[in-house]
Amino acid sequence: MPRPNMDNEPCKTIVAAVLDALGKAKKPLTFDEMRDAAGKRAPSLTIGRLSWYAKAVQLELENQGKLERVADPLRWRLSGGPLRNLRQTYRMKASAREVWAMLVDAKKVADWSGAPAIMDAKAGAKFSLWGGDIFGENLEVAPPRKLVQKWRVKGWKSPSTVTFNLRERKDGETTETDVELVHTDIPAKELDGIAAGWDAYYLGVIKGRFAAKKQAKAGR
Repeated sequence: MPRPNMDNEPCKTIVAAVLDALGKAKKPLTFDEMRDAAGKRAPSLTIGRLSWYAKAVQLELENQGKLERVADPLRWRLSGGPLRNLRQTYRMKASAREVWAMLVDAKKVADWSGAPAIMDAKAGAKFSLWGGDIFGENLEVAPPRKLVQKWRVKGWKSPSTVTFNLRERKDGETTETDVELVHTDIPAKELDGIAAGWDAYYLGVIKGRFAAKKQAKAGR
């Protein structure tokens, strides 16, 4: 089977679906179960094309060391290798556009982080936070819904990928936004610290800013 282009949309969609399904599963999954999970994310693919992409992605993820086989019967699970994934959701008391600005406006980022920031809302733009302790590049920019970044901590041998998915929720006059964070390819020994860091220094801080602003406004 030819090696797939992992940067094309069907592959990226199926990779995300397979890794998500395996991350949530309580036991290893069969190929059919992984393919069916991918099909829910890519309904436009015919069953033949879906099966081809799913098999190509399964083989590529195994080659990358992200999946491992469990025999008799043949199933797959996330690899016990050195990389881990993280998924966390933060509910912000703000609109999606307000949250978006906190992620891509350099002045706002510098304000909530308390340190100089280089940031832009353009695909391909380089960014730097906390004096270069965190740096990377915007891979996908779809305001105010989705931001994907190549994300690296100083000292890491290879970059990770961070995806922010923003979903605005309205209930009468109340507007809130769920920010789903998906951080992949984290060194295993760094996982706990990275998870805590998102709470203490990044999305948790932004969430706190909006909550304080809402409380101050209500108290007037």
